[in-house]
Amino acid sequence: MLPLSTSTGNPAVARHERTIKRQADAWDFAIVNKIPGAINDNMTGSPALIDRYDGTTGKNQCVEGIGSEHPMINPYQVDDFKLRISQNTALLTHTNEMNGTCKGKAFTSHDRHTDVYVNANGASKAVNIQTTRIK
Repeated sequence: MLPLSTSTGNPAVARHERTIKRQADAWDFAIVNKIPGAINDNMTGSPALIDRYDGTTGKNQCVEGIGSEHPMINPYQVDDFKLRISQNTALLTHTNEMNGTCKGKAFTSHDRHTDVYVNANGASKAVNIQTTRIK
């Protein structure tokens, strides 16, 4: 089992890190640009989704909410991105700041995220996504 750490000296882990980072960037792009198929495809069939509003939500509700005409996000700033790999599991943590509008009203949010990806059958999928509001 690979240690839960960065790729120092391990080419397989370094490749997995690059793949997951690209996938995380594509996920953010899909959220901002409202691409429901890409949002859906990033997750397993029944991921654990813990959100900052209702506690938990389902995959379909998540995809529909992000893909709807509301909210409109611009810009979306990711900070403090950290990635740890252990065998076929990747743990991502980061913060983000979003500004935008939702149903005609301006909003700003500052959140911390923890995403767990598992590589199965050659593709990494999010199995757990947790969002916590930063005050």
